[in-house]
Amino acid sequence: MTTEEIDQLLTEALAGVFNRDIDVSRPLMRESVKEWDSIKHMELIFAIEAATGLNFNEEQIAAIKSVDDLRRALGDLRAT
Repeated sequence: MTTEEIDQLLTEALAGVFNRDIDVSRPLMRESVKEWDSIKHMELIFAIEAATGLNFNEEQIAAIKSVDDLRRALGDLRAT
């Protein structure tokens, strides 16, 4: 999966979960999105897992605090 494909996936997943466009090209922290609570966090994880067929483990889910963390976690999963 290329960087562009990951960014497109994240753009679509974030838009689907938060019902608005979110620019993934700029740094975005979980605390800067008011709606990004624990339930929305899991919805986002499930949306990404469904779109990719990959599964995050508990440690990865807990460590995700930003869009960059999501990119990194996806890269790690693709590498295994």
